[in-house]
Amino acid sequence: IKDGLGQLGGVIFASFVNNRFDADPKRWRMVAAVTLDLACLLEAVTAIVPILFLPIASIANIGKNISWLAASATRANIHLSFARRANLADITAKSG
Repeated sequence: IKDGLGQLGGVIFASFVNNRFDADPKRWRMVAAVTLDLACLLEAVTAIVPILFLPIASIANIGKNISWLAASATRANIHLSFARRANLADITAKSG
């Protein structure tokens, strides 16, 4: 259930901000990093409050999916900003 809710949350997030990723990739990359940190913190909280495991873990999965989606959507644009001699494939390969 928590994984399905996480995927659904990512899809809903993407449908609301789909066109804004290209306009400000650095901002969305920062949003991705902060969201991942908060989601990991929520995952740690599930051990403290086991009775609320499902709601907290579901929200954490939504956060992790939003983070992955925002990071992936901005990756190409950020790599393109590093390309100076039409070497986008080289930069993408070296980024890991």
